[in-house]
Amino acid sequence: MAIQAVIPDVPKGVWVVVLLGFNTLVNVFGVQTAARMNAVLLTLQMVLLAAFMVLGVLALTHGVAGAHLTLKPLADFGLLSPTLIFSAMPVAALSFLGFDAISTLSEEARGGPPAVARATILALILAAALFVAQTWLASLFVLHTPRFAPGDPTNQAFLTISLIVGGPAFRWVISIFGVLFGGVAAALVAQSAAARLLYGIVVSIGALTGFVMLHASVIVHFAWRGRSRQLIRHLVVPLIGIAIIGYVLVSAENHAKIVGLVWMSVGAAIMLALKVSGRLPALPTELVEA
Repeated sequence: MAIQAVIPDVPKGVWVVVLLGFNTLVNVFGVQTAARMNAVLLTLQMVLLAAFMVLGVLALTHGVAGAHLTLKPLADFGLLSPTLIFSAMPVAALSFLGFDAISTLSEEARGGPPAVARATILALILAAALFVAQTWLASLFVLHTPRFAPGDPTNQAFLTISLIVGGPAFRWVISIFGVLFGGVAAALVAQSAAARLLYGIVVSIGALTGFVMLHASVIVHFAWRGRSRQLIRHLVVPLIGIAIIGYVLVSAENHAKIVGLVWMSVGAAIMLALKVSGRLPALPTELVEA
């Protein structure tokens, strides 16, 4: 944990309770309060990111730690392989849940679902651009380090680079405020989205399996029932998505498969119980343009 790296005397459990309690308190006051808090935290994150980029560029111009401009961190084709690419798919799927969570608040958003859809795509593009920029800049300071050792060296790699770029004081700032501004904001949205899902009586059956079902639903709803002529959009693209996610599911570790199947079984059992008791919520039947 980043905070514990600079304040080791405080147990991890204490930090978890404190941060979770703060997020819960904010969400108790409603969506508007959570939205305002997220706006403040986002602004502070941008300030922190700007500080890292400025210090990073300055350190780069002075060749700190042998840093120099190169595209090797972005395109080292000698290290690329299908196995490496697909091993990152679960991480990509998990990251998408953050953007997907935005859609759970579409009823409360100004402009409704269309505005939320545009916000989701815009957030994805901006976040991806910022992530690539900062990780590329950070990688320039560890060009001679093929990989970090497992454990803390890997988990605290960005803190190590922050130390190189800005010294101990900046590493402290990244460790403390990076978690407070970034981690708290992410957890705040996740907790709010989870609460919204529970309010809507939706049972999660696993992210990857859910994405497979989502792609299959597009095919059934538009290509089959709706007789859509947009075959690329409503048939080919969903089939490619199913193939990729299916490969990830098959390639997952056995422990992950077991946990996923158990979780899916629990969700299926709850859904069956709701259906038998007549309490299963009806889904909207209106045809939504995609």
